[in-house]
Amino acid sequence: MRLPLMTIMIIGFTACADGTPDVPIVDVTARILSSFSRPNGDSVALGYLTSLIGTPDGSLYVLDCANTTIYQIVNDSIIINNFASRGNGPGELRISTRGTDGSEICANSNYVGISDNSSLRISIFHTDGRFRNSYRIFHTVSDIGMSSNSRVFAVTVLDSPMVHVYDINGTLESTFGVSAVRGGRAYARFRRSKIAVLRDDLIAIASLTWPTIGIYEDGSLSKVIEYSYEEVFSGGSKEEIEFAREMDRTCQEFTPSRVSSVPESSSKGQGTAPPWKLLEFTAAEKRLFGFLGGRVFEIDIATGDIRQVFILSSNEEDSNKRLRYTTGMTVQSGILLVLLPEESAISTAVLWDNR
Repeated sequence: MRLPLMTIMIIGFTACADGTPDVPIVDVTARILSSFSRPNGDSVALGYLTSLIGTPDGSLYVLDCANTTIYQIVNDSIIINNFASRGNGPGELRISTRGTDGSEICANSNYVGISDNSSLRISIFHTDGRFRNSYRIFHTVSDIGMSSNSRVFAVTVLDSPMVHVYDINGTLESTFGVSAVRGGRAYARFRRSKIAVLRDDLIAIASLTWPTIGIYEDGSLSKVIEYSYEEVFSGGSKEEIEFAREMDRTCQEFTPSRVSSVPESSSKGQGTAPPWKLLEFTAAEKRLFGFLGGRVFEIDIATGDIRQVFILSSNEEDSNKRLRYTTGMTVQSGILLVLLPEESAISTAVLWDNR
């Protein structure tokens, strides 16, 4: 998916206590895509969008829970295919029409996978939409990822083992990970979390209920990264800093027993929205990115530091408020794509030029 290059401007730095510039803050212009069509020009009305993933060929796959289908999108907004439907048969899904069961999609160059939490199955499709197979899972999952060698990583809501690894045929190959606090060191509060596949043997699991990320190499925990929400909003307004602090309080109080018990977002304002509509994580070119309330932050895997923060903004009416909430994000060839589920739209912004 190639967009025209947009202006990217470094507008400031977060500062250390001694005033030394620390993390660069980069302003990027977001464009909101709300009109989608077939190659022949026929318009397509999208429903409630809850997950998306990009593939190396430039395709974008988007899960529409309301219509129980997965769209394949190219060239910004052209839908060249959609597949899956509601039902109990092969290639059919029983996902919640409002995304409340936490179903997610993953993909690589060959396959697209979806976790159907309502039927406790993972279904695999070829990237052209042909159904391949499905297999039973025994626990609700909060996210799934797929490596280039077609292993599926399912992050369960169990305390241990947290991650179940399947081959493409559904054979359980291994399990690993814990979500307990041991010896005073947080090994992540992973009851609601996102997975990012950095390479086949290196994955990141980011908690949505605590500012903690676990880095796993070959199934073993190699590093725990702890950051702060206030750090993401350093240099922001007084309202943004208070938003980050309230986000921190909200996350500490949130301890669901299972994904399906997640309540709807509050309408009282951005600070009271639950964390799963504010936080997202994704990997791109072995880089880890997080989304929080309209800001995208890149985390240095080696040091655990926040490398840079991108602030999303747009000239469209009321768009800056709309850009604070999402149910999914991905970065594809330097282009950020963020779902705006309530309005069936996708926002895009150029983070770096890969031409």
